[in-house]
Amino acid sequence: SGHAQTPGCSSVVMPSIVRLEPACDIVFPKDLHTQVTTVLKIQNVHKGQVAFKVRTTAAKQYLVRPSAGILKRGEGREVQIVMQPRESAVMEGGTDRFLVQGVPFAGTEPPSREQWQTFEKAAINEHKLF
Repeated sequence: SGHAQTPGCSSVVMPSIVRLEPACDIVFPKDLHTQVTTVLKIQNVHKGQVAFKVRTTAAKQYLVRPSAGILKRGEGREVQIVMQPRESAVMEGGTDRFLVQGVPFAGTEPPSREQWQTFEKAAINEHKLF
């Protein structure tokens, strides 16, 4: 669909099997003393079913739900990312990152952690969000 690559966005080179909205940046309001929820939309743009997983470098700081799931062809899902209130009002250099992984998957239940480890690296689509 001819989307221009956003500067500073480190999406994978291989054809994407999931489309994210927002595509690169998850922006949280600057008030860090309150719980803040933002929504990440994950859309399956693959010809078949895909499994997805959302990971973060700051697992204690964020609740991600659902953090994993299955998307049928063309299906989209809204993932809620809830930032917990912080002790300090300063984000440490904005280093929190999110990684969305997608993989073609035919099962009926989301893959287990062990299954994710058996997927070929080349088959896993990765999108980094900052």
